[in-house]
Amino acid sequence: MTQLIAEAGIEIRGWEILRGCKRYSLTACCVLMLVATCFAAGDSSANKPCRDSVDSYIGYTLSDVRLVTPLAIKTPLSFLFGSQQKFQDEFTEVLATLSLKKGEKFDRDLHRAAMQFLHEHYAEAVVSPGERIRVAFVTFRLENCDDAARTVGLTYLVYSSEFLYHASRIFEKSNDRFTRSLAPGKLANAGSLVNTAGKLLPQPIVGYDRERELFAGGRAVLNTENGVINQMSLDATGSANSATTDFNLAGNREFTRSFLSHVDWRFAYNYFNLPSDQNRIKAGTGIAQIFGASKPLGRHDLTFRFGTSLEGGNRQSELPVNDPELAQLLGYGALKAYLGATANHGRRSWSASYGFQLSNDGSDASIDYTKHLFDASYRLRYLWREHFPFRLEAQFSAGAIKTHGGPVPVAERFFGGNKLRPFIDGDDWIINSTPYIRSFPQTAFNLVGLNAPFGGEHFFSANLTLSQPVWNFPAVPPEVSQEQIIRDALGGALRTARTATVKTYIEDDLQYLAIRKDLVGNAAAPAPATGEVRGNMIELAQAVDQVDQQLTTLTSQNPPSEVADAIADVGNDPDFGADLVGDSKEAIDAARTDPDSFRAKARQLILGAKGMGGLIPRLVTALDNVVDKLRAASLPAPAKQLSDSVATLKQIQARMEPQVSTLIRIGEVKVDVFKPVMAVVKNDTSTDDVDDVVKKVGTIVAGIRTRANTMAAPGRAELLKTADIQLPKKLAVKLRDAQDPVSTFLNSQFSANTQALLKAYKETQDPSDQLIGAMVSELNRLISGPTLYDEDRFDKVELSDETQDLADSNPQGAALLALNRALLAETYPSLVSRSQIDDTLEPLDGFLNDATSALDALDNFETADADQVRGPVHQLVVGFGDLAPPITASISTQIKKLQQPLASAGFATEAKALLAEGSKLSSLQSDARGAFNKIPLTSMERQADRDIGYAARSLDVIFREINLVEVAPVVTFDAARIGPAVSPGFGKTHYGVGAGVRFTIVTLDFTAGYSFNLNRQPTEPRGAVLLSMTISDLFR
Repeated sequence: MTQLIAEAGIEIRGWEILRGCKRYSLTACCVLMLVATCFAAGDSSANKPCRDSVDSYIGYTLSDVRLVTPLAIKTPLSFLFGSQQKFQDEFTEVLATLSLKKGEKFDRDLHRAAMQFLHEHYAEAVVSPGERIRVAFVTFRLENCDDAARTVGLTYLVYSSEFLYHASRIFEKSNDRFTRSLAPGKLANAGSLVNTAGKLLPQPIVGYDRERELFAGGRAVLNTENGVINQMSLDATGSANSATTDFNLAGNREFTRSFLSHVDWRFAYNYFNLPSDQNRIKAGTGIAQIFGASKPLGRHDLTFRFGTSLEGGNRQSELPVNDPELAQLLGYGALKAYLGATANHGRRSWSASYGFQLSNDGSDASIDYTKHLFDASYRLRYLWREHFPFRLEAQFSAGAIKTHGGPVPVAERFFGGNKLRPFIDGDDWIINSTPYIRSFPQTAFNLVGLNAPFGGEHFFSANLTLSQPVWNFPAVPPEVSQEQIIRDALGGALRTARTATVKTYIEDDLQYLAIRKDLVGNAAAPAPATGEVRGNMIELAQAVDQVDQQLTTLTSQNPPSEVADAIADVGNDPDFGADLVGDSKEAIDAARTDPDSFRAKARQLILGAKGMGGLIPRLVTALDNVVDKLRAASLPAPAKQLSDSVATLKQIQARMEPQVSTLIRIGEVKVDVFKPVMAVVKNDTSTDDVDDVVKKVGTIVAGIRTRANTMAAPGRAELLKTADIQLPKKLAVKLRDAQDPVSTFLNSQFSANTQALLKAYKETQDPSDQLIGAMVSELNRLISGPTLYDEDRFDKVELSDETQDLADSNPQGAALLALNRALLAETYPSLVSRSQIDDTLEPLDGFLNDATSALDALDNFETADADQVRGPVHQLVVGFGDLAPPITASISTQIKKLQQPLASAGFATEAKALLAEGSKLSSLQSDARGAFNKIPLTSMERQADRDIGYAARSLDVIFREINLVEVAPVVTFDAARIGPAVSPGFGKTHYGVGAGVRFTIVTLDFTAGYSFNLNRQPTEPRGAVLLSMTISDLFR
């Protein structure tokens, strides 16, 4: 297995993707490409080891070229994933277009082209319904490497959220919209793997319940695009003693400019015939329903849900007793309604609902009885270790039936058991309407007295489920997810996406759209009256074109030198070097043809940026100068002509300026809002800000290296060991071929025997122990000798500041040895290891360099745009949780990790000093983040932050939590009661305790176990089997 290479290529396409999403509904989309080397993907194809260096196999014949995605991994339940074949069919088509094919020679450039093609292919600009983020990354591995035959296998691994999204919804109801509040309403990408329009989708159903016994059936769904009705479905299951049927016609509408997110409607008929201990309950119901949800509100995505259902049919039961007060066959009519809400905070979610039902026997409009229901739940996922989330699920339900003189059908009473019964069938917002207790089979919790299995008129149930994975297979392997360059890129991508998302919301503002329409102009509109200007881009383009023609004519007439110089200044602005006419024409053309750039180009033309006026005002000033020179040269005719054109430009500018100013103010953020944060981050009047502490940490680290220059291991003044040659094959090739100045010099200093060994070496084989030993011996001899540094020799080598400073100081003794060792390590990165202390300090060096770059970007922040300040500040002190922590937090964490290694290496004093500065940095970071969170936000920023907050949580789940396969023990606890009791000893609270195993594929949970009835009554079961299949919405 090869390691993740340091030069992983990352491409962020946030703006392109965001604009694509905007066509359907605003979506936070981050696209990430990882050009990385291979990792195990869970199959057995890679059965011959390969070397770390990709270059080792240039020219080898490709024995195979494959595409693999997580869903292609075979599992014991692979037969459930018909999509695997669908993916494979698509992969076959993609492979035919790759630049590298089976039987051809491996070539690095063609390989990079293939990686780029795959990235562009899977990083689609259109997301799937229900997705609020699209993530795609591509990596590869080499396998079956055979040096004798000079063959190598190449596998490209494609990780896309579309695959994970598809897997999580294989068994989900098609109208499920837990996460659709920001999802696009219509799928435009007809080739998407989850596009099901016009396709009949069958699905088998198999299950077991103690009451129903073994049951089976199926489901068929047909999705259409017919407007009012866009889905038809039929569900049917049966067993020797039961039957259920559901037929549905459904439609929906999405909203983009409303409090509402979506509204769904449904017309249906359902029937069930189910055993219930000594009873049998039956029902047939016609249904008309409407449901809806609000958009997420506030920082915790508070979402309101509502719905109503009009129902009519019948309710039947077959009790073995003849009680005139128990209505066993009645007509049924009901009006149901509910209101619910859900909120999220991190990996915690809360939901609560209240349902109300008015019912009668269908014979008139009177109310025979009412039903009240309350249902609340709490979900927690505690990620104490990445990809091993502890899960807690708690639920409380209660209900009561109140009679109003009429009978209550037995089938409408409360029958409990190990299956939830939704208050309103067909809605994806599930409100439990029965006592849920898993130690009873479905509907078997029904006794309210001796031989009285007819359910209760009131109930409550409380449920707790705990699970902890003990084995998993992460969706994103640790080799990728733990790479710091990936985490940094994710943070950068989210910050870029935030800026683009704010821009998109601004450009969707109604006032913005109206102003932009006026400023662009309408070419089909009637011409204005003579001398009148409207102030739009059409008129501005005509006026600039007229000026351009007049200047061209003047230039061709060889005007006096003063005039020629003034005209030249128009083409080369003395202050800013701009071609005022040419740049104006380009900006006008972009503003008219590219809506994405309109705001920036309108500002560039009319208002300009800080310290630099707009192109048109500067053009007018330059043209006035030309007019003055023409008049001074006694050329009144061209002066008059040009002066008239300038007057027109001034009129157009005067009409456009107020509108452009208003346009810029929409969603504008003044940089002054960052002053409280900058007082903590970078304050020239303070010596105790983030900038100063980072510099102090850097000074301490530099002092460690300075002292390490005179120390043997673990210091920098140490000779090479054989283990320090990390890639001996690649190093031998470089020293043998001597194609760079340093390698040429080193080769020339080797003994004749070593030169002969290198010359005889063939890269198709691993270097012999003799050759490796000779290289180590020769390099140590040179390390121990005079300085290797020569300015010309190392001109092409990127030396660290520490090494360059050491080279410039003319070191002697141990410090000279440290210099030569560092020169070799930096000339041959990844081939020759650095000193132990350098490796120890490397992570902290990286964070310090990032912090320094971010702080440098904040120089003179008062003259910068708000976005240019917000990005570095966010990177320094805010970040995106554990997915991409702020740099200051990473520095503080790394300092704590360094305490023991530094103390053991003899740097206890420096370690203590670092710890003190790290503590200061943590405190400053907390203060700066607090100030940052108090910055007032525009409405566009609040909307964007909700989108990006969801995107960050989703990325955190994908990279740190979600598993392709997971096995977890499960413990359950239930308490439930129904009443009123009709016999002594009944109506008490029942308790159930159970245990089992949960097997998870992505977000699809299979749970099997057994729950014991702890205080069973006569005729009650000892317990019940737990069998369930549910979808866990990790992205909620």
